[in-house]
This record gives sequence, C-alpha cells and structure tokens, in this order.
Amino acid sequence: MVLAESIGKYRVGRTIGEGAFAKVRLAVDAETGGCVAVKVIDRSTVLRNNLMYQVRMCPARLLLL
Repeated sequence: MVLAESIGKYRVGRTIGEGAFAKVRLAVDAETGGCVAVKVIDRSTVLRNNLMYQVRMCPARLLLL
C-alpha cells in the first residue's frame, strides 16, 4: 500500500469509501503498524451547506486540521 500523506500519527492511504461530505481512507498507525479507517470530513462543504447537525463528533477521537 502506498502511503502518501500523514494525519497526526496515521499514514493515510487509498480512499475506501465516499459520501456527500466525507471520505473514508485506509490508514496505518505509525506507532503500532495497525490498520485503521479514518473519516476525513470536508469542513467547507459542511459549513457551506449548513450540515453541522449531521456531523456527530466524539471529542476524544476528533482531530481538527
């Protein structure tokens, strides 16, 4: 798997799913080597279309970029 970019401690790979305002990307934890799914939300689309009510966030797992 080619990992081109990083988000926090995760090396992000290919897109494995896509919705109206987010993509789910396959990633690898740089510390443990474990595979995870990372949901990348397009903030501008959410704000522009007033979709904040649809975004449910868990603060302990949320990384704002």
